Amino acid sequence: MITPHAAPTACLGALAHTVSKVDLAREGELGIPGFPAPTEAYAAVADVETAQLANAALGLLMAVVALLLGRLPRTPLIR
Repeated sequence: MITPHAAPTACLGALAHTVSKVDLAREGELGIPGFPAPTEAYAAVADVETAQLANAALGLLMAVVALLLGRLPRTPLIR
C-alpha cells in the first residue's frame, strides 16, 4: 500500500522534473540541471528543444499517474 504522502511527493518530483526540462529546452541544452550532456549527445538529437519538451510532457504524465496512485483503491475515478 502507498503511504499517504508518497503520491504527492512523487507528483512534486515529477513537476520539478517538468520545470527543469522546460528550462533546459528554453536554453537549448541536453542533460539535467547540474549535469550537462556530453557534446557527442547533441549529434544524436535533431532538435534539442523538442526533445526536452517531450521529456517535460512525460514529466506531466508522471505527475498525473502519481496523483492517480494516491486515490483510495476502491474509489471510482469518475463520479
